Amino acid sequence: MDSGVYAAEECAELIKELMKEQRGKGSRESLVEEACDVLLTTAILLKKHGVEKDEIENRIRFKASKALERWQDSGEV
Repeated sequence: MDSGVYAAEECAELIKELMKEQRGKGSRESLVEEACDVLLTTAILLKKHGVEKDEIENRIRFKASKALERWQDSGEV
């Protein structure tokens, strides 16, 4: 199966689990499992497209820093 299609399917499964949680019918275990599946398939997809580990780590750090700033500014953290 194409890694892009596989990643999309995993994202859809995570969305389903998030929706179940919103309705009070999900489980933490299922949510964590699907989130990890998304992370793994995304990493595989990026690797297949020639993206190196250092580039991924640097981008995650940058985006996390920006997200933290937004959350702090909004008072959510």
